[in-house]
Amino acid sequence: GDFWKMTYHPACLFVRLRHCGNGCIERLCACYRALKTNDNPAQSGMSFSGNRLSVLGAEKRFFFFVDDNFAADLVHTRDLLRALIPLKIRWVTQMSINAAHDEEFLHLLGQAGCQGVLIGFESLNAGTLHEMHKDFNAAQGGYERAIENLRRHKIRIYATFVFGYDSDTVDAFEEAVEFSKDHGFYITAFNHLTPFPGTPLYSRLERENRLIFRRWWLDEGYSYNQIPFLPRGMTPEALQEHCLDARRSFYSLGSMLNRGFDRINRSSAFMFRNFFVINAMHRAEIRQRNRYPLGDEAWKGPYVNVT
Repeated sequence: GDFWKMTYHPACLFVRLRHCGNGCIERLCACYRALKTNDNPAQSGMSFSGNRLSVLGAEKRFFFFVDDNFAADLVHTRDLLRALIPLKIRWVTQMSINAAHDEEFLHLLGQAGCQGVLIGFESLNAGTLHEMHKDFNAAQGGYERAIENLRRHKIRIYATFVFGYDSDTVDAFEEAVEFSKDHGFYITAFNHLTPFPGTPLYSRLERENRLIFRRWWLDEGYSYNQIPFLPRGMTPEALQEHCLDARRSFYSLGSMLNRGFDRINRSSAFMFRNFFVINAMHRAEIRQRNRYPLGDEAWKGPYVNVT
């Protein structure tokens, strides 16, 4: 069918452990569940991944380790990195920012071919970080020290920010945008808080009667970028528009040019070439995905009955 005719980014996905090691308020990842195959799951994952990567490396030269937190177990992750070094592959992953203060880990990360990491900066406001149970983001010298450490090892940054917490104000958006531009982040996400079902956040907002769409994921009136709850510091409409404005500013042509020629972003011909393709895609999606319905709007068949 049409599925096989579609073109996807040529990245090979790998996963070792599926837990982040942190207790953030959303708890969206499988924080308390590891994929265990024997008494030493991390070591087993290292052996499996190393063997598979060595076979696939000749065909696919770019990999994505999709672990919720690649650095959740630094001891075994260092062993994996040492095994990856001779394979000479390029790859990216996602991790908690506290690992950016471990010099041995960062050295191995760079030597093993890591091109970039996704890090949830979440907020520049200490009160908001405390609200989401992520005070550790600002520890050990804070963001500036962590960014400096990553750049020293030529690790590019995909930063993510979340807005809409009770302590957030309208100033938070521009601060995050300027911070991201000043540090030359490869790409950045500016997203609104989303209360996913089954999370403590969803339960709290439901108790406080702050859900605009009680089952937003099934509501035909809900679409992409809409705010499904009532924020405290601004209206839902203001939260939505400020998120869009932040993306427009960060992915403006001037910002893309400045960040593209950042010393770290252009230090690899491969990543420099892909920078403009990826950033152009994010720029186009600001308009394309806004108010887009969840699911397939062309679907004419029966819907699954969810009780």
